[in-house]
Amino acid sequence: MSDYTLDVLTDRFESLIVAPKAWLLYLPTSSNLTKGATLTVREVGQSGLYLGRYRTGICNKTSTEQFIVYEKGTQCYYFTPLSMPVQIYTSAIIKNNVKTSFTGSVVEHILTSSLIKAGTMSLNDVLRFYIRFFTSAVAGSSTFRVYLNTSASLVGATLIATNIVATGTLGQSPLVRNLVFKNSLSIQEIIPVASTALSDEAVANVGALATLAQNFAIDQYFIISVVLGAIGDTAGFESLYATIIR
Repeated sequence: MSDYTLDVLTDRFESLIVAPKAWLLYLPTSSNLTKGATLTVREVGQSGLYLGRYRTGICNKTSTEQFIVYEKGTQCYYFTPLSMPVQIYTSAIIKNNVKTSFTGSVVEHILTSSLIKAGTMSLNDVLRFYIRFFTSAVAGSSTFRVYLNTSASLVGATLIATNIVATGTLGQSPLVRNLVFKNSLSIQEIIPVASTALSDEAVANVGALATLAQNFAIDQYFIISVVLGAIGDTAGFESLYATIIR
């Protein structure tokens, strides 16, 4: 049987767990949807980002399950979910695969900043980010930092992660962090912000969690900076991405 994927515009930002009683979906007549076909329903928000709510099921004319699909025309199909909704981002809200480097100064320098628009995050979400840093000239140690701020500036920014690459270390260095929202858009927890652990998922971290108060009901900028250990050093990042676990 054929497989179909349908993007559905929705404004249900808070109703993440309980599935609706029914969705009325209009498919193009060219889809030729038939009984037994697999259909994945993928919700898209007003900004065009995938909201992380995916439901896959089988079209069945005789089912009384909770999803209903109508094709344009006269044929009606019922959509039977195969399982509970899968609620995870598979599209990154931040993604940058362009290698970015810096040299020539030991003053803290912004490598990149990315806007996370107000309303992107929801209560109890997890913002997971992965960055692949690199160093190619290493007379001194390079210090990478990750911040959040309401502007694309280091002035007044809140530090959320640190990565120090020691003198003499060539190549790539990963950084993995999970920023956990605590039933609020303005209360988050993360491992100690000065911790230089490469990952908070695979390495035990000493110390209490850091509590942040960044208000994601307004725009927030995700900022990455570097402080070189020597003017002649070169450092930056190979790639970065941030996803939402919902």
